[in-house]
Amino acid sequence: MGLFGKAKTKTYALQACSSGTVVGMKDIPDSVFSDGILGICLGIEPDHGTVVSPCDGVITQVAETFHALGLKTDFGAEILIHAGIDTVQMLGEGFFVRVSEGERVKAGQMLLGFDPGKVRDAGYGTTVITAVTNSGEFAEVKSAASGRISAGDTVLEIRK
Repeated sequence: MGLFGKAKTKTYALQACSSGTVVGMKDIPDSVFSDGILGICLGIEPDHGTVVSPCDGVITQVAETFHALGLKTDFGAEILIHAGIDTVQMLGEGFFVRVSEGERVKAGQMLLGFDPGKVRDAGYGTTVITAVTNSGEFAEVKSAASGRISAGDTVLEIRK
C-alpha cells in the first residue's frame, strides 16, 4: 500500500507469438476461447507456422499432441498457447515442439511449429491463441493490438 492507501499497479506486456492478423477474442471460432472460459485471450491468423514465446517464463505443460503448451510468466500470469482450432484432433500430425516441461524460455524463443497447409487440409483453422488462464487474478487483462502485427509486438497488457 502506498502513502494514501493505494496499491501501486504495474503493467506487463505479452508479445505476439506469430506474425499475422489479430483475431479479437469474440471472433475466435471456438467458444471455449471466444466466451473467455479459459481466460482473456487473443488470436492471430498466422502468416506461417512458427510460434514463439510471448514472454520470459517457464514451460509448465506441453500437450502430447504438440498443438498447445502452458507457460508461467515471471510475474505470475499463466499462459496457454494454442496453435489452431480443434487441432487436438490431428494427434500431433504436422506439429512439433522445441521446448520441454520445466524449461526456462525467453520472449521470442521458438516454442513450437506446425504446417498451416496440413492443418487447413485436415479441415481445421490455423488461428494461434494466447490466453491468460488466470486472468481473474489480475486487475485487468486487455488486448493491445489489432490489424497486422509481427511476432514480438505487444498484443496483450496485464495490469497487476
